[in-house]
Amino acid sequence: MPAVRRPSPVAAAIVLGACVAVLAATLGGCGLFDDDAGPTTTTPSTSSTTTAPPSAVLDEGQAPRKELRLAFTEGDTTTVTVALDLDVTQDAGGTTQELDTPVVTETVRFTVDAVDGAAADVSFAFTAVALDASGTDLTAEEQATLTEDLQGLVGLGGSGRVTDRGAFTEFGYDLPADLDPSVSATLEQFEDQLGTLSLPLPAEPLGIGGRWRTTVRSTLAGVTLDQVTTYEITDFTDTGVSYTATSTQSGGAQDLDPATLPDGTTARLVSSDVSGTGSGTLDLSSLVATASSELAGTQVIDLSGADGEADGEPVRLTQRLDLRVAVEAAG
Repeated sequence: MPAVRRPSPVAAAIVLGACVAVLAATLGGCGLFDDDAGPTTTTPSTSSTTTAPPSAVLDEGQAPRKELRLAFTEGDTTTVTVALDLDVTQDAGGTTQELDTPVVTETVRFTVDAVDGAAADVSFAFTAVALDASGTDLTAEEQATLTEDLQGLVGLGGSGRVTDRGAFTEFGYDLPADLDPSVSATLEQFEDQLGTLSLPLPAEPLGIGGRWRTTVRSTLAGVTLDQVTTYEITDFTDTGVSYTATSTQSGGAQDLDPATLPDGTTARLVSSDVSGTGSGTLDLSSLVATASSELAGTQVIDLSGADGEADGEPVRLTQRLDLRVAVEAAG
């Protein structure tokens, strides 16, 4: 029977380096990790321009059908909390390593600053980050260190532009002048995950049973993955729509970002196959959908250097991922 032990630092880094890309497939949620914030002096970052994910209607659903569009009101705010719970089992050379990560809950507040036709300028800020290590084997010292690191996100924020179909088309940060590089990397991941915060709405009117599909290629932590998500309307509410979603995410062979790994260690993703289901409700006067989702799948990684090398040959790491995400929006 394979031995079971706690992951080494290299194994844990592989989890954070490779699994961060999985968080882009949370069907309405996003995930962040780390870290220290710099001084309070701020400087605007360079804005980036993005495009809405391609979407295709698969079924118009039952009549009557409705056009789904966000309704913006200047000055409105939306506060969203995202709770992430990730479990990972790694197998390498007959040894099994298990990692039950703490539940991390992030709170982000969005404000509609201006409305211009079918789009709005919005600003956002991280207002709280909490950690629940119940059920994990983290020591009290490790919990305290991780909690302190996560607090570095609080107070950081930026601005963007979102269309009435839920697509962010511009994005920028207002950050400390000498922000810690690890925090900067975390915020880049958040930028790539913005598209998962709001439900991407179809161009055509749909009824109950209506289905549409989005296709996205995302790059997080140096990992490029293709994600296909299919949404189905299950009901109309007084102010919005309820839905279910299924998602598949896959990636081919590619090197992992060395910035996420210990010095002297290199890693190559051999394959990644993850799928999941979710459900939620979108209030069309809000930017964010209330949703819950579960994702599971397998990633295969070749690890070289440090303690990931045996007799000059890379160690093949197979890891099973189980991720649960709960997104709540209020006000």
